Amino acid sequence: MKHQKLLLITALLVIIGVIGTIFLLETPSPPSVTQSPKPVQQPPKTTQQSSKPTQIVVKTNQTVKNATKLRFKPKDGQTLAFHFEGKSNAKIDFGFITPNIATSGNSSASAPSQGQKTPVTMQTSGELYLKYFALKPDVWQVAAKLADVTYQLNQETPRYVDAISYPFTFQMTTLGFLSHFKFTKNIPTEAQQFVEQLLNTLQIAFPKESKIEWRTKEIDKTGRYQAIYKLNKMDTKLATLTKQKLKYFSTRVASFDINPAMSKSQTQIENSLTTVTTSVKGPWFSTLKHTEKINSLSGTYKWAETQVKAQIHQIKKDLTGVFPATFAQFLNRLNAAKFAKSKYYNTDPYFDKLGKNLDMDSALNLFEQLKNSKVPNANRTAEKFFVNYLRQHPQAAFDVVNLLDGDPKRKRFDQSTQLVLWRLITEAGHVEAQQAIVNTLNDSNRSHLTKMRALAYMHDFEYPEASTVNALWQFTSGLDTKDDREYRTMSLYALGSLGNNDKFNDVVKPEIGKLLVTNLEGSDDPREQAVILGAIGNYGSAEVLDAVEPYFTAKNEGVRASAYDALRHVEAPRAIEMLTTHYEAETSPNVRAAAVKNFSKMTPTLEGVNWANKAVLKTDASKEQIPLVEVLGKTLEDYPDNEGTLRALLKKDVDNKVKKNIYKYIVPAF
Repeated sequence: MKHQKLLLITALLVIIGVIGTIFLLETPSPPSVTQSPKPVQQPPKTTQQSSKPTQIVVKTNQTVKNATKLRFKPKDGQTLAFHFEGKSNAKIDFGFITPNIATSGNSSASAPSQGQKTPVTMQTSGELYLKYFALKPDVWQVAAKLADVTYQLNQETPRYVDAISYPFTFQMTTLGFLSHFKFTKNIPTEAQQFVEQLLNTLQIAFPKESKIEWRTKEIDKTGRYQAIYKLNKMDTKLATLTKQKLKYFSTRVASFDINPAMSKSQTQIENSLTTVTTSVKGPWFSTLKHTEKINSLSGTYKWAETQVKAQIHQIKKDLTGVFPATFAQFLNRLNAAKFAKSKYYNTDPYFDKLGKNLDMDSALNLFEQLKNSKVPNANRTAEKFFVNYLRQHPQAAFDVVNLLDGDPKRKRFDQSTQLVLWRLITEAGHVEAQQAIVNTLNDSNRSHLTKMRALAYMHDFEYPEASTVNALWQFTSGLDTKDDREYRTMSLYALGSLGNNDKFNDVVKPEIGKLLVTNLEGSDDPREQAVILGAIGNYGSAEVLDAVEPYFTAKNEGVRASAYDALRHVEAPRAIEMLTTHYEAETSPNVRAAAVKNFSKMTPTLEGVNWANKAVLKTDASKEQIPLVEVLGKTLEDYPDNEGTLRALLKKDVDNKVKKNIYKYIVPAF
């Protein structure tokens, strides 16, 4: 029991360790800038702040009167290099923000209590490299990467430190607004957030007009805040200015549901000051120094306080060979296999402590124990532990498959838990996990149920290895089209999914497309043709459209219906044109219904929505009207004229099911 309790306490640290990865932020719109017509007033005190924020007084050079418009003006293809360093000291009451884990014998988790704060230190340094590519007037696409990074938390190097140096991109405007961050596939969330927060700290937002003082609303990884800028000194070449955060309007920690107390949390800025030197119309700033102290409060209780210091300055650096000639070439680097696959062997040190020295049986017992605890998000915490265990011990994936295959009557785990374990193997994602699943297909000792589960979960691998695709195809090609119909259908559908656009291995995708097209064209069996067309639907790339088109006019209705199924994931104008053209010529009610059903699964386009507005009023078949109503309703916000079509349809003698679907999107007219 003592050992189990220790493991559960360590699990608490896991939850804390991932707390920063939960506060995700969508790419912000450019911050708004407003003129500050009066001297800055003290931010108003709210009921949740325990003390007034400290107003830092910055002496403005009163000789700055006719200020020139400040702009960043990098040249197309220009490169910059910076050296940065920073550190932070925090004190956090982990006991308060994380309720005690309740074991299965207790009814609930304990309420959070106010206790001792734990010191957390961070220290980092490195270099930032940039290359600017003109996108449109006054907007640049920026290729970027960090190099020579040192990064320590509490004097330990985090597991994701290498990923901090992965390439990334963002956009920058001439006013200094940064947005549209794009990272490598599968980058650890912690690494991505570190980079975004670094760039958020470097954001300096200029006003549209010449001003000595202006305010902005901006976003960082903590939340949305208001800032004030003051132009301190300026000549024909250089300007010195300051930026001060005034208050946070909202914070992401307040939305974190690990305990109810967090919903009342507020971030208080005790002091904040960024001092910047920049060329009047240079590519970016020259030097930046940043200091900040913020407090996190729940009600009046200060459960965390953080002090940050950072500085960054331009350096001379030969960046020959760091960046390619074009932005498109740099984007291709973001999809490199070495970045996409690194996730599958990347483990969390806190979960590693849980899984260290555990055999498979003990790991599964702990998985169950965590799942049955009363901590919020207990199921997902248990799943994260077990995925980490599989990445920590890759060969364990084979043991899990053996265990599941050997428990057909579900004595050890119920069906729901078995299905979760299959899913977690695919989430582990590495080569061993793929081998463990695909090897079951050609193993005559495996049960029928195990093979069916393997085929069902094969779809979920994010980065299918070529060896996995080859093994799946070897299994598929050895199946009889009549006697092994069930296996063959599932394996072809899995093969199509492994080549879908959302998969990360761009090398195997076209090969999968060729396999599917070759088998489609080589078959004269209508049932086989229909299955392959459905598999092509899972594949979803536009290069197969020429091969699919002849089947819209096939004699067999099932084949014609499946031809529309082949279009459902294709994002190309020609796919919409192909579907609408053949739908208009189709006479079979069943095939027409299949056509619009698959149309409703396609990504909406202007051409497609315009067609749906016309088609829904032409047809009297409810099986065709309902999917078309769904398309018009879901796109109503972007295409408000759809409402007129839906109301016109109500005036017709339509089925009650059609009316019910219409009223999901509009209110009845009186």
